[in-house]
Amino acid sequence: MKKSWHTQTYRVMEKVWKAEQAALEEQKKAEQLRKELVEERQMEEMRRMQEAAGHVKYAPPACPRVTLSAAAPG
Repeated sequence: MKKSWHTQTYRVMEKVWKAEQAALEEQKKAEQLRKELVEERQMEEMRRMQEAAGHVKYAPPACPRVTLSAAAPG
């Protein structure tokens, strides 16, 4: 009988596989976030270049304001 810590037992192999899968998933998430960040930076740089050239005037996105009368029930 193999000991519980033996590397060829099913439970140990399963734990290793799950840990590897979790690490792989984390790596995929980090890569996706990195790609999104690069894309956002490129879009921001493009917007700045267009603004500097006078093609586009930047207006920050409108933020809806909540008034006390609208927020109060009844």
